[in-house]
Amino acid sequence: MDGILKQETTDAVDTAILLTSSGVFASASMETGEMLPSPLTRVGGMTLFQRAVFTLQRGGISQIWVLAVKEEPVLRELLREDSRLQAAVRWLPVREFPPHDPQTWEALADEVSGACMVVGCHTVFSPSLVQRLRQEGAQGKAVVVIGHSEEGYHIGNPGVVIKQDGVEGRTAPSVFFRDPPVASTMEPASPSKNQDGPRLSIVGDLIVLPCRLLGISGVLHASGTNPLRLALEQAAVEGTVQTIPGATHWFRDVRGPKGPKLAEQTLVRSLQTLQGGMDGLVDRYINRKCSGLLTQLFLKLRWTPNTITILSMVVGLVAAGFFIPGSWEYALIGALLFQLSVIIDCC
Repeated sequence: MDGILKQETTDAVDTAILLTSSGVFASASMETGEMLPSPLTRVGGMTLFQRAVFTLQRGGISQIWVLAVKEEPVLRELLREDSRLQAAVRWLPVREFPPHDPQTWEALADEVSGACMVVGCHTVFSPSLVQRLRQEGAQGKAVVVIGHSEEGYHIGNPGVVIKQDGVEGRTAPSVFFRDPPVASTMEPASPSKNQDGPRLSIVGDLIVLPCRLLGISGVLHASGTNPLRLALEQAAVEGTVQTIPGATHWFRDVRGPKGPKLAEQTLVRSLQTLQGGMDGLVDRYINRKCSGLLTQLFLKLRWTPNTITILSMVVGLVAAGFFIPGSWEYALIGALLFQLSVIIDCC
């Protein structure tokens, strides 16, 4: 990996490859031993697969290639029944396109224009994170999301060491990838550390790679190494890795016994704040906090967004009726019901 490939500026990233059977950094030997949640696991009232597809779509992705396994017929049916799907979905059987095979990524690289996003189906993330990745990936760099295990990052993924580059004229830091210590993969409570003491950041299963790097493992004839890990290492050699701190956008890996529950808590918290500071004081401190509690109830009842909207309208109409008599007692009840209508609408 001593050679430096030509770096190009790409068009906006509009293609994502969704892995349903393995982690982004799983090797052939790891895939059989690593327990991944099913893409049909429900988090926040939707399956992980549906949530990944629609979040990618909301983030601006227009083409989604799914490396599907035995659940493919069920996954197809889920999307067929949902009128919200607008992105073009292409299905690639894992038996023909195994994620650990370099030839898979060589073949996909030939069909990708510019760069593409690779994401594990076992993650939940925000549309704003997808938008940020698309923006950074359009510069021809490899882009990774980094964070720590307590923030929802899988401890089995590569760690990231970022060192300030001392070469004159270069402002970007150097990025190195390091496998986690064996002990840390067995004990989630122990954060990974390097030899100097500070914690290692962990790469999340959501990355952007230029097409020139997708098939690099085949070019280098490297067998037994995860192809995507090898692509990132090549980008690190070139100095073309862009890191995005996960703290700026929410992201969570659902692997682990408490993964789905923690992911739902992350989703509920995300509803209680609105990015960009557009919320007023009442929205921020009353409406969104109360709507978070109602959201959990509606999720358990599996109510659809349309049902919740209708409920909000009905409560609002009832509230209007209480203003007709003209007395302050009825007006107070009407005002409280109207506020409840707004809270429900925030769910």
